[in-house]
Amino acid sequence: MKRAISLLTAALLAIAIAAPAAQGQTTPAGYADQANAICKDATRQGERALKKVKPTGDRRRDALRRGGVFAKLLGKLANGLAEVEPAPVDEALADSWVAGIRRQKRLTERYLRSARKGNHSRALVFAKKAGKVAGKNVAKAKQLGATACAGG
Repeated sequence: MKRAISLLTAALLAIAIAAPAAQGQTTPAGYADQANAICKDATRQGERALKKVKPTGDRRRDALRRGGVFAKLLGKLANGLAEVEPAPVDEALADSWVAGIRRQKRLTERYLRSARKGNHSRALVFAKKAGKVAGKNVAKAKQLGATACAGG
């Protein structure tokens, strides 16, 4: 009888220790829900921020200013997504996705810097690279189930 009670106590203790660890893990659907919420918020912020960019009359300058706002928003999006803990099975993909968003931000900033300085051939190279990275980011977002981040 004492042995049965000690086994039962040991089993309950093991469950009590394992329960908090299991509760701390995010499911893939939970991660997708959190990522979608962050992306929807970033989209709303982006729309508001782009409306605040006042036109100067120079289309090139206006486009560069909007590009700077877009790059800043990419950084905020990456930081917000990095704070969300992904599901263990999707951890590598989620980390790769956040790194891709940060790379897209850097390439966008390099494009803007080159375009402002008048180095258009170099700006074109960065624009192409940023476009390729953006396509990969959309694919990764779709794989993770973050449809709001994938543009759909």
